[in-house]
Amino acid sequence: MNLKGIKITKKMYKKISEIGVSHLKNTMLKGLDEFKKFTWSNFVKQEFDNLIMCMEVLDENGIFDNLSDKQLFIVNYYTDVTEMDIATVLKDKDDKNIIVDIEFKTGNESCEKLDEQISKRVNDHMRQLFLREKYIVIAMNDNGFYKAVYYDSNDSIILNSIGELKELTNNFYGNDYVETILTQANDCLLYTSPSPRDLSTS
Repeated sequence: MNLKGIKITKKMYKKISEIGVSHLKNTMLKGLDEFKKFTWSNFVKQEFDNLIMCMEVLDENGIFDNLSDKQLFIVNYYTDVTEMDIATVLKDKDDKNIIVDIEFKTGNESCEKLDEQISKRVNDHMRQLFLREKYIVIAMNDNGFYKAVYYDSNDSIILNSIGELKELTNNFYGNDYVETILTQANDCLLYTSPSPRDLSTS
C-alpha cells in the first residue's frame, strides 16, 4: 500500500496562513499514521504555499463556513491510484460522505491542464478509489477559482463560479472521520483489484 500525505486542520491552515510557509518547521507538520516523519524532500515549499493560497481563496469565499477548526485536510494525498493536491471529506444532510479533491495548476496552460485533470478524476480515479461515493473536484489556478465538478452519485454537475460552489457547500458539513475514510479507500484497492489469474481468464 502506498499512502502519503500531510495532515493539517482548518485551525492549523489558518496558523500557517498567518505565519507564512517560509517560517514553517518540519516539526509543525505530521504525515499520515503510516509515516513517522515529514520531510520536504519530495514536496517543495512553493508548492505548499500555492495550496495554502487555494485554501485561503476558498475560505474567504465561504466554502469552509460550515466546518469546525478541527476539520482535517490531507495535503499531497498520494494513493496507489493517483495524487490529490488537497483532500478532505464532508457530510451532506443525509449523513452521506462527500469526498473533496482540490487541484491546483500554475502557468499559461493551467486551464487546459485542469480540464485534463478533471476528466481523469471523473472518468477514472474517483471511480477506482471511492466507487459510487459523492464527490467534488475543485480546480484552482493562479487566478483563483477555475471550475468545479460535483458528482451526486448519479450525475456530474459543472460549477463555473465560486458562487455556485458556495451555494452547494452551504448544504455540507464537517466530517470527523476524514483520515479513516481516505485510508480505507486506498486499502479497498487491495481487495477490488483483479488478481493475475482473473486477468488471464478475462
